[in-house]
Amino acid sequence: MKQNNILKIKWSEKRANWFRNAQRISDYPDKVIAVMEPILKECKSALDIGAGAGALAQALAKRLKKVTAVEPAPAMVKVLKEEASLQELRNLNIIELPWDQADVGEHDIIICANLPSFVVDAPGFLEQIRGLGRYIFHIQNVNPNKDKFFYKELYPIILKKEYQKKVDYLDSYIQFHSLGIYANVNIIEYNFDQPFDDLDEAVDFWKEYLGLETNEFDNLLYDFLARRLQKKNGNYIFVDRKRSAVIWWKEDENK
Repeated sequence: MKQNNILKIKWSEKRANWFRNAQRISDYPDKVIAVMEPILKECKSALDIGAGAGALAQALAKRLKKVTAVEPAPAMVKVLKEEASLQELRNLNIIELPWDQADVGEHDIIICANLPSFVVDAPGFLEQIRGLGRYIFHIQNVNPNKDKFFYKELYPIILKKEYQKKVDYLDSYIQFHSLGIYANVNIIEYNFDQPFDDLDEAVDFWKEYLGLETNEFDNLLYDFLARRLQKKNGNYIFVDRKRSAVIWWKEDENK
């Protein structure tokens, strides 16, 4: 769980809505729930820390008596509330606060999915969550060298630097092991495709994520994305096949 970036993630409304669109067509929650399936029958509640747009919180709310979702980003909370309302998930409690300010209480399942390092590496974080749940699920991307949004090609051209690799799930697993936590690991593969209505929206997406505030690279992006995105039913899709490690353990077996 090495700290590689202490800058807090900025979720604009545009980014949150794009993420929602990808989440709606993803099989990610199904793959995670399949890993959890053997223990769900003995659980009644779950706490999702850094719930984002609520992919896992919503899926679990359909299976458990109570789910609590903690999410500090207002844009993500807006999306999460809208999705929960659409699905009439009245047993999903949403707390719009940073984790260290949230009063959550004990839950059967604790979920930490793709949390930024400034949360996971905060002093006392692991001890806190271990005291709150019977089952702990830590989900992290596999393959730190995997590209993201064509960054390996676009960073050198536009930002004049290389795209830096991410922290690998093995760092977390090794740290857990050093603390006497002998966790299970399930590797899941899933789609997290990003759909766009047209090329204009796709260019807007890449400008937002690359931090481009002028039109200097618009023509380059139009040409590049027209060649690289897939077309389906008149729309454009960034196809993204991902792999994640679901690292999990039962607390009373690691004490």
